[in-house]
Amino acid sequence: MVNQEVSDAYLHSDTSSTALGLPGIPVFLQTTRLLEEDQRSEIKELLEVYRTHRQALFEALVFPIGSEPNNAEWSGFQWVNPESREGYALVFRERLNEETTRLIGLRVMALHQRVRVADLRAGTSVEQTLDSEGRLRLSLADSGHILFLQITPL
Repeated sequence: MVNQEVSDAYLHSDTSSTALGLPGIPVFLQTTRLLEEDQRSEIKELLEVYRTHRQALFEALVFPIGSEPNNAEWSGFQWVNPESREGYALVFRERLNEETTRLIGLRVMALHQRVRVADLRAGTSVEQTLDSEGRLRLSLADSGHILFLQITPL
């Protein structure tokens, strides 16, 4: 339920709306009984991934990454375990963004660091080297969608 005169939140997917709450852990609550069945189905996959990695997320520090949100940027959050430097990233390609690829700076990683990036929703992974500014190259075909990644230093 959104006041459409003051917000465009109703134009965002239920997955993106739900994902915005995840960095607020350990206090994350989603009342699904008020959602339609198709909305429940959409966010179920995201919440299943979240539950699988919840303990590791609880043990990490969380930082904002990307650009300041304005509906046309790439923005997000990075979780980093202070001991292992392993972590996660939740990245939003905002609804009005026209770039399918973006370099996103990571925190607490060495420049030119080699990392394994696992897309937790797609079940795929790639190895990549951060650039001279500690940035990771990310791609997302559709605007208004998210990436939920696990990042492991190699």
